[in-house]
Amino acid sequence: VPEDAIGPLAYPSAVTGMGERIGDFDEVVFTGNSWYGPVHPLTPVVERMAGRPVDMWQMTDNIDGPTEGFPEEGFPDWDLSWVWLALRRDAIASREWRDLWQSGPKSQQEVADALAAAGFTAESAFPARGYPRGNPVVFAPDLLLEDGFPFLGRAVFAQFPPFLDRHAVLGRRLLHEVEGYGFDLTEAWQDLA
Repeated sequence: VPEDAIGPLAYPSAVTGMGERIGDFDEVVFTGNSWYGPVHPLTPVVERMAGRPVDMWQMTDNIDGPTEGFPEEGFPDWDLSWVWLALRRDAIASREWRDLWQSGPKSQQEVADALAAAGFTAESAFPARGYPRGNPVVFAPDLLLEDGFPFLGRAVFAQFPPFLDRHAVLGRRLLHEVEGYGFDLTEAWQDLA
């Protein structure tokens, strides 16, 4: 796992650390350092999703499952920190949320799927079904960005380069596109270096 990745257990620890104060909030966003941005304004997405009658929402989902790892090439299938999962009061105060952490979930999608299976309603601001591959953060970042997705996922740059090339995901071209949206790449380049 990259040294600077936020591990999955940081999220329940943060909720526990807040104690009873967590109930003061209508919605809590779980995110991490697995993205660059915002490339596009965040406010329109948050406002659009604020009006949705759901228990939780993600920026996008992953219906493909875990991305293939190549540990023998130095690219394990590590779990980067979450892009964005917003939980509303009922979900975060639930027994299901607390019980979920006993099984040690490794990904944002695993948490979202488990809560949905427990009956909590969920949506994605940019549903994966609207893209050619079920993990658009990795396989269709350019299309997400065209649609106003506010972030560029770091996962694109953490994969085995021949694997990405096979799927026509070219990091340099993607960064050039992001720069065309007016995003300053200075910190992204420093991080990638």
